[in-house]
Amino acid sequence: MARHVVLATFLFVCLAARCARNSRSDRQTDLSAQATPKTVTWGYYDPKTPPVLRIQSGDTVEIQTLIASSPERFESARVPPDQIEQPLRDIFNQVNEKGPGAHVLTGRSTSRDREG
Repeated sequence: MARHVVLATFLFVCLAARCARNSRSDRQTDLSAQATPKTVTWGYYDPKTPPVLRIQSGDTVEIQTLIASSPERFESARVPPDQIEQPLRDIFNQVNEKGPGAHVLTGRSTSRDREG
């Protein structure tokens, strides 16, 4: 009898693990966080700022990042204007709330967006 209980318990655990694995893969999602004036912070990180995305275990996330240099600096280095990403131009022209750092962080809303 004890042998049957052990065998039944083993089979139950294996079946439960397989079901859990299958349900996770059913929920798996491909997500994307684009760098835009509304989804970045510039030069600071505030943990009170709400995230742009919420993800679940198993999700795949692609995050667009930008180099911390101005479009004008690229142009002065003779990078053709059509090779400078438009999101970089938009962020440099539209983001006014800047912290002491130089980096643009993708995935956070600005405090202005929180209030509005």
